[in-house]
Amino acid sequence: MIKKCIGCGITLQWDDENELGYIKKDKINEAKYCQRCFRLMHYNEMNYTKLPINQKTILKNVNDKKYLVFFLVDLFNINKEVISTFNSIKNPKCLVISKTDLLPKSFNFEKIKLWLNKNYHINDEIIFLNSLKKYNINKIFKVMDEYKTKKCFMMGYTNSGKSTLLNTITGSDNKITTSMLPNTTLNFINIYYDDYIFIDTPGFDLNNKIYNNDDFDFIKKINNTKFVKPGVYQMQKNSSILIENKIRVKNLGNDNSFIFYMSNNINLSKVYENNDRLEEFELKTYHVKDNTDLVIKGLGFINIKKSCDLNIYTLDHSIIEFRKSFLGSDFYE
Repeated sequence: MIKKCIGCGITLQWDDENELGYIKKDKINEAKYCQRCFRLMHYNEMNYTKLPINQKTILKNVNDKKYLVFFLVDLFNINKEVISTFNSIKNPKCLVISKTDLLPKSFNFEKIKLWLNKNYHINDEIIFLNSLKKYNINKIFKVMDEYKTKKCFMMGYTNSGKSTLLNTITGSDNKITTSMLPNTTLNFINIYYDDYIFIDTPGFDLNNKIYNNDDFDFIKKINNTKFVKPGVYQMQKNSSILIENKIRVKNLGNDNSFIFYMSNNINLSKVYENNDRLEEFELKTYHVKDNTDLVIKGLGFINIKKSCDLNIYTLDHSIIEFRKSFLGSDFYE
């Protein structure tokens, strides 16, 4: 019988310590976790691992099965690529906004639903969920019962909270491995709870993002587990905000308000014209309208209150997007 790691779904093997699924031969009968998962869980030993299955294959396998899909994403990481992946799922599906405990209390869930419909054309059911506090967990079962199904897929991008949700639902001692590390789940994993079957899937990875997959210090910064307090900056003409050593955003217009919705562990610093830090990066100038979000893929977004021109310096402008924000009543009139 082929034995799989209950933490990541990979097939266990004892032939090669440098390959996925390794476990010592004398431990193979009692082992539940591969060596990688065991070290990650007990020693926080992080090593980036490439997925043994590509994202197109994951989508094909899901679409071929036709089971109900719950697609998890946290609100700070909604962007065109994530929504495109969600739309490529042909099964009945539900968008799950996870980690609601991180959101500012001023966020109105009903307005966000309306914004997702208008801005991204999401007409599917939307659930707001917090796995750690078990907020709205019961709605997962309610949706499954409405569709008269006992089997579903859990999908989403890296660190969307799929495995944490499943561990919360089952409460089992045999937990799926969770971490901030990209590609923690390596294959499909069947999880049984009462007469329900949940299928965990490998997390998708953004094609372009602000970090590299082996930049563990930065990944740790952006994936905080605490409430996100918006960072408010009053930006004078020609002043800039530096985001770590990754991006420089310069206001070319009149006085404006920039509100940062991203991990509070991220280092933000305000500089002026006589400071040329990061200006060696590629420069592009953008025009933004009133109440626009500047989305930085893999990081979060900046709400810009007034229309202005921006100079943005970064190594890769494909991580930059703009959208009409949900942070303003004019959008709903």
